[in-house]
Amino acid sequence: MRTGKKFILLLLAVLVSLSAVAQKKELPRKYDKWLNEEVVYIITEQEREFFLQLTTDEQRDKYIETFWRVRDPSPGSPRNEYKEEHYRRLEYANKFLGRETYRQGWQTDRGRIYILLGEPQNKSIFPSSDTAYPMELWFYSQDPGTTGLDPFFYILFFKRGGIGEYKLYSPIGDGIESLVTGEVTVMGDRDRMLEKLERVNVELARAAMSLIPGDPTQLYMYRSSLTSDMLLAKIDSLPQRLVDTAYLDRMLAGIPGVEVEYSYKILNIGSLFIPFRNAAGDFFLNYALQIEPEYFKIGKYEDTYYATLEVIGSITDSQGRKMADLQDFVNVEFEEEKIKRIGGAPFLYAGRALLLPGRYTINLMVRNKVSLEYGAVQKEVFIPEAHIDYLHISPLLLTYNVQQLSEVLPDREIAFQFSELRLFPNINLTYAKTNVLGVYLQIQYPPTYTIADQAELSVRFDITSGEQEAKVLTDSLRDYATAGAETVALLRKIPLIDFAPGAYEITATVLKGEKEMIVSEPAAFTITPRPTVRAPWFYTRDYPTVDTYIYHSMKGRLYAATGKLEEAVAELQKAVTQNPDYIVGRLQLADLLLNKRDFQEVIHILEPVVIYDPNNYDALLRLGISSSGMQEYRDAIRYYERARGLKPPTTELLNSLGAAYYDSGNLEKAKEVFAESLKLKPDQPYIKQLLEKLSS
Repeated sequence: MRTGKKFILLLLAVLVSLSAVAQKKELPRKYDKWLNEEVVYIITEQEREFFLQLTTDEQRDKYIETFWRVRDPSPGSPRNEYKEEHYRRLEYANKFLGRETYRQGWQTDRGRIYILLGEPQNKSIFPSSDTAYPMELWFYSQDPGTTGLDPFFYILFFKRGGIGEYKLYSPIGDGIESLVTGEVTVMGDRDRMLEKLERVNVELARAAMSLIPGDPTQLYMYRSSLTSDMLLAKIDSLPQRLVDTAYLDRMLAGIPGVEVEYSYKILNIGSLFIPFRNAAGDFFLNYALQIEPEYFKIGKYEDTYYATLEVIGSITDSQGRKMADLQDFVNVEFEEEKIKRIGGAPFLYAGRALLLPGRYTINLMVRNKVSLEYGAVQKEVFIPEAHIDYLHISPLLLTYNVQQLSEVLPDREIAFQFSELRLFPNINLTYAKTNVLGVYLQIQYPPTYTIADQAELSVRFDITSGEQEAKVLTDSLRDYATAGAETVALLRKIPLIDFAPGAYEITATVLKGEKEMIVSEPAAFTITPRPTVRAPWFYTRDYPTVDTYIYHSMKGRLYAATGKLEEAVAELQKAVTQNPDYIVGRLQLADLLLNKRDFQEVIHILEPVVIYDPNNYDALLRLGISSSGMQEYRDAIRYYERARGLKPPTTELLNSLGAAYYDSGNLEKAKEVFAESLKLKPDQPYIKQLLEKLSS
């Protein structure tokens, strides 16, 4: 951490001192090779410019370390799978993809695509023949939610004129005439050329017209769809979409990743992460963070005391996909009388997050804005399947207090609330003899369990101190037996008045008659000789309950993040149905439907949005994409032009608009829009090639 702070301070000093006319020095070979060879295809323009402003090797080394860290799919583990895979691809490209040329493999078109997209799902090689030049057809299946690319597409390489290295093929820029042998004199010969390719391979012929399987290529005109070149342009800009370059700002602003402001003292934070099932059968991860009083600083302004904390973090699954961003801001004010009451008590923050079955890594940071102190915790958590064919027992939650709620709100609840019960978890697991130990657990039944099966079960609580048995308690589950029940929750309260001070463990065993079916992990706790233990003061916020539109939206986003598009669409449709004015949900649903190429449904979902809000830029863009997908190019142009008038145009918007003009037959307007796109970003080789083709 100290080295990181030193680096950022150096960065700040350097960037402040740089003038607009400062001359950049030539990079040492090591860093020039890293920038212009090793990561040339995956680094963004912002990252490149940032790196070029650094002036010392120490700064460059620390930046390279950060560059790979922000791409690490499993932060906290000793490996960085992204970095390892990148250098594997680079090595493969140099070893196998540059053999026909004097250039290194990474410099070739095949090398660039391989480094960006990795190994294709399928690769077909077509050697030279009397009808066609040598070609390679690569087929990819990608996660659209991660890459922003089509779920399935081809990449085609060919040797121009049958010689030299393999070049990346563009259906518009190159055309099928560049793939077949023999002289082509007029565009009308395209039917003959297509027949030549079909004799080689039908799949190859279709890919030559469009790289998108199922794309409505205009075969009756023998004209390729522009969507293929839009795909190639998206691949060019893939690095920009795969990394959030906001970390460059955070490096200067002191947000986690590289610390500046929060660098004086690290907080000691206790934590608890425990998943429980709700009434709908879904799992919520309930978590709590506790700061002891000696570390918790309160500010004072005039006669008001205040505490200001920020809780930020993320949840990633076993594949490194981000499932949730966790962020909360705690800002509370106190009267002097309350300060006296809570003085000397720990502070406990409680939250929760909806999760699908799987294994997750949770990273959380708490920052005290008053004292500029911070602390971080990391935890691995397992969420079981919702429907299992075996008994499952949850971890034991030890509480120091249980509150019976007088009112249960239908649309919101708080962390560690289970129906009408509110539980106060004991993070440091210390009790006085005057306390009551609360033990909460859940048992998940197999679907085959009948009422009679459930009624046979009981739970035995074993409390031990070292090798000595301290107490054994048994509860029957007969009264909890219910037809169709999948989960039973049990709360056992155990007075500690008869226990001697010392260290203890408690386990819960599910019994069927005398047979032990399943045993929980032991939970340790301590009974102190002190007469009392100060309970923490508790902070949480409201969370949506089952069957609210926010709940369905959260669940839909989780399904989308794991690639389960059908389930995601179903949940977001429930959210939009429950709240027709939920614009964010409509846009999220539209994005999923676009991935499924269900353009008509996107229009149905978003047309009410632009009727209510004609200047909704995001809705107009998606309506434009959907109209183009349905070949309603006039509608697409209308939506794109309306969006174009709302904000400074992006290359993505201009390229989509140009494509719509092209497909509508207005080639002059298409050239005008593509030219504007190139002015905005000259480094677009496929758009440049397309414009040259249109202008010839």
